[in-house]
Amino acid sequence: MARVMVSRLWRYLAVVLMYGIMMLSREFISPILVHAITLQIVGGILNDVAVFYNGELMPVVNLINYADDRHQPLRADTRLKILCDVIPFGDFTIVSIGDLLMLCSAFLHSYYYMSLFIK
Repeated sequence: MARVMVSRLWRYLAVVLMYGIMMLSREFISPILVHAITLQIVGGILNDVAVFYNGELMPVVNLINYADDRHQPLRADTRLKILCDVIPFGDFTIVSIGDLLMLCSAFLHSYYYMSLFIK
């Protein structure tokens, strides 16, 4: 568990450094990409916070479709339930707020790169 916390700490330090470099050079980067990268970082952090506070596994409302070693059922003692996989998305998928932010990030990335070809 301590090794996982240290690896996450290094990952977040790298993300903060990358974000700082991006903000210093934002006059060379499209504002759409800045927002997309920001959404990606915030979504990942929200997912990692939910996983960290719930025993290294992401709690899911309905565990039938998630029979793997990364998810666990949502219980009464689950912490930060709002950040867990509780939002139904489609017929068989349940997502979290962090997943939705990362989906918005993917949409902004796609929009930006597709708009380059239209010009």
